[in-house]
Amino acid sequence: WTSGGRKKLIKHASQFEAVIVMGCESAYESVQEILKSTDCKVFLGMKSEGVLNAIPKVHLPLNISLEKFKITPIIYQEKQSDKKVNP
Repeated sequence: WTSGGRKKLIKHASQFEAVIVMGCESAYESVQEILKSTDCKVFLGMKSEGVLNAIPKVHLPLNISLEKFKITPIIYQEKQSDKKVNP
């Protein structure tokens, strides 16, 4: 995120009670960090299955799609502070 992009997100999101991040967990973490100075709640709208390699397809008059090529699975590791310690 550029500083200008962060400022624009803060300004726009501050007008709402919450935002939904339609992106990977990294995008969610980034938005949470950017908006921590606001009262805006951040919700994760998607869960990543993996890193997607795709082929973009354009069909006229302006239909854009992605053809799945390969998904490399990933495992989302929770932050240490989020993990519960079981004795």
